[in-house]
Amino acid sequence: MHEQLHTEEKRFVFSICDKAFAQISTLKFHLQTHTKEKPYVCDICNKEFSRKYTLTRHYDTHSGIRRYSCDICMKTFTQKESLDRHMKSLHILKKTYTCRLCSKSFIKQSLLQTHRLEHFACEECDKKFTKASDLKSHCLTHSRPYVCDVCNKKFPRDCDLKRHSQVHNKKKL
Repeated sequence: MHEQLHTEEKRFVFSICDKAFAQISTLKFHLQTHTKEKPYVCDICNKEFSRKYTLTRHYDTHSGIRRYSCDICMKTFTQKESLDRHMKSLHILKKTYTCRLCSKSFIKQSLLQTHRLEHFACEECDKKFTKASDLKSHCLTHSRPYVCDVCNKKFPRDCDLKRHSQVHNKKKL
């Protein structure tokens, strides 16, 4: 259908601006751009429209029904054009920051950083981290799996135990 519009002979020529159209209905619609004719009127606010379809869409602004929602910030809109305009001005033209774990996007890096804390929280003390490796290291502070065989003191990391062992080695000297 769309290809047909480009290949179809444009035999309806508008004498005012010399534009040619393949269909008479398209020519009639184009005529309204010159005459500024707007035969369709909203019976709620008296706003005028050149197309019946545009008037029908306009009624959504009065009903409060918001059918279109931004996937990035969840703002809702009554018309698709408003959503498209919102996307271009806020999200497409501006850099967005996306969480690699859940694909949620943010317009500020600081908001992404705050969000990432949701993914790496310690179950023991509720401390939050932006990286899994930091959470893993932190969790060792609770379990302290490395035990000194001399004094039974517990440590979260192997390197801490080795450093501690030097205390006992100095005492032997």
